[in-house]
Amino acid sequence: MIVTVGSQNPVKIQATLNVLKKVYKDLEVHSAEVDSGVPDQPIGLDQTIEGAVNRAKKSYSQNCDLSVGIESGLLETPHTITGYVDLQWCAIFDGKKVTLGVSAGARRDAGGQGKGIICRGLPSPRRQRAVGQGLFE
Repeated sequence: MIVTVGSQNPVKIQATLNVLKKVYKDLEVHSAEVDSGVPDQPIGLDQTIEGAVNRAKKSYSQNCDLSVGIESGLLETPHTITGYVDLQWCAIFDGKKVTLGVSAGARRDAGGQGKGIICRGLPSPRRQRAVGQGLFE
C-alpha cells in the first residue's frame, strides 16, 4: 500500500503511519507539499473539512493507492474560556471517493500548548478577552 500525506508536517506523516501500519503490513508513506486552500487557522467545520479534503485530493496521484489530508481547526463551543475546541479532521481519498474521520474535541484555553496560534485565530472580541485575562500571549 502506497499512501501520500498532503503535508510536510512530521506529526501528520507519523500519525498516518501509526494508524495505517495497523491495517497494512506492506506500507509506504510519502508526503507532498500542497495548499489546503483554507486559512492557516481554520475556524468552523466547513473550513476545516474543506482543508482536509483539499489536502487529500491535491496529494493524490497515480503513484499512490490512497492519499490522506489532515486539518486541525477550531469549532465554536459554548462554556469554554475561548469559546472553541480544537478538532482534527482526516480525509482519505482513493481517487474516486473521500472518507472522513474526526478526532475528539480538545478544549483549547488556559495553559494550552500552542496558545499563541489559537489566540491569533480567534475573532477580535474573544482574542482581546483571552489576552486581557492572561490566558494567551
